[in-house]
Amino acid sequence: MGEWQALLAKAREKEYIVNQVLTITYPLARDAKLLLTAVENIFLSMHYALQAFLMHEYDHARLRGIPDTYESRVQKAKSLMPEHRDALQSMTELREIIMKHQQSPIEFNRQDRYVICSDKYQLTVITLDMIKKAHEKSKVFIHEVATILEKKPYLVVI
Repeated sequence: MGEWQALLAKAREKEYIVNQVLTITYPLARDAKLLLTAVENIFLSMHYALQAFLMHEYDHARLRGIPDTYESRVQKAKSLMPEHRDALQSMTELREIIMKHQQSPIEFNRQDRYVICSDKYQLTVITLDMIKKAHEKSKVFIHEVATILEKKPYLVVI
């Protein structure tokens, strides 16, 4: 199995975890902290799919090199996949939430919401509806990336 295929498999695995959290674990536990787990796994699933796409393009000589930073990878993907700008923007927003969580001194649950406070008390609120919308975007993105990778004609050298 190629490296891009392994990355695509990881993306699908993370997507499965999100599905389990949203359909089974969260409805049973009703713990808003699980929403943060869903955010992290949605981001990872989309990021793995993005990396798989870039690796596939690189392996088939349609890309000179894979960018080093997250921002440059997203910019390259936006130029190669302009129809997925919305999904890539959603992935960037999820990344910002994760970074805010890592730097946050205070976090708490409030009425089925997970609230992250910055050190200047700027609030970031994670809701179930927000997660469901991001999850739908990620499912479509991963499916379309998989379709591109599995259907794209390979470069044949004779």
